[in-house]
Amino acid sequence: LPISPWLPRPTGDQDYPSLVSNHLFDSPCDCPINPTIALLMPCMKFNLTTLRAALCGSDGQLDLRTSCILLAGTLCAVLPLEIHHLLAALVGAIGYMLIQSLQPEVQRRPKLSKSKAEQSRPSRQSHHSRQSPEQPASKMSAAESQKWSSLRQRPAQPAQAQPVPVKADVRKPSAVPVQALSFAAMGFDAQVQELLTVISPSDDSRAAVESIAKLVRRSLASALPGAEVDGFASANPLGGTAFGVAVPEVDIVVTLDPKTCRGQPGFGLQDASKLQKSLIRTCTDQLVSNGTFKFRRSAFRGAEPKVTLIAPAAGGQGMPINLSVNAASPAHCAALFEACGRLAPHAQDIILLVRRWAKDRGVSHAAKGHLAPYSWMLLAVYYLQ
Repeated sequence: LPISPWLPRPTGDQDYPSLVSNHLFDSPCDCPINPTIALLMPCMKFNLTTLRAALCGSDGQLDLRTSCILLAGTLCAVLPLEIHHLLAALVGAIGYMLIQSLQPEVQRRPKLSKSKAEQSRPSRQSHHSRQSPEQPASKMSAAESQKWSSLRQRPAQPAQAQPVPVKADVRKPSAVPVQALSFAAMGFDAQVQELLTVISPSDDSRAAVESIAKLVRRSLASALPGAEVDGFASANPLGGTAFGVAVPEVDIVVTLDPKTCRGQPGFGLQDASKLQKSLIRTCTDQLVSNGTFKFRRSAFRGAEPKVTLIAPAAGGQGMPINLSVNAASPAHCAALFEACGRLAPHAQDIILLVRRWAKDRGVSHAAKGHLAPYSWMLLAVYYLQ
């Protein structure tokens, strides 16, 4: 290789390979280095700049000898190749140039030199100081300067969190709204006795509930042969009061043995609650498909899942009922109501009045988080105790 003018001549026992290795590749060699050369020639890393400096002279241009050597090296590398190799390389180079030219150019912000950046800093600071509200102009009146001083002394108040808007409780109009009762009797005690006569279970209401239970038993006989159906009424369901669909007065309980439910949907479920819900869906589909009952709503989130249906009743007016499978609360409610009547004659009257009050006030709908009618009965019993 030609020796560049910037490379110092070796002295003593130094040779050119060790000198080039020390200064181009920045790696220590075992050969001794002259301290004078180390001071005059600093260590350099091997990159494009050092390669160009090694090939060019002190004036930055290639001399004739170096040009001839580069040309000879290029010919030696190209001549052994065939024509199709050269054409492929040329086509690849042209394609690469075209791809590079098609790429979008990003206009970058030109970088300022250090001197220009230092000159622009004071001007920006002065500009911000002029616009800062904490440093108003010097030409102000005494009132304005006092105002600015009070603003500077006032502590910054933290931003208060915006209150979360509460969604308004939209109440839908009831099909049978709550209306004031009209009594034929005079006096408070007489009116209470008249109301109790209206809301207490009667022989007609018990017969209507029993007929609905028989109708459900016949409808489920084909799908669930071993089903036992019982009807419970804690009040008179023939009155047609407000919130009758939301809080029905009649409970129809279908009692099934899980071992006798082979072949039914959900029989293989291990979870008892899921099996119970599956049986309720089966019963509901069977009753609604006959066209006798109408589906209204389902409540599967409670401890005892159930559905609300409209059952046919005498006079053509539908009677809302709660349909459940293997539920214990309706039987407990009926047993407690009968036991309270045997212990104290007026206990049933208190229970009926409390339940009617909670129903008319709309605070006994368990699906909305209210106390269930059975819970209101327990509260009345606790008060009587």
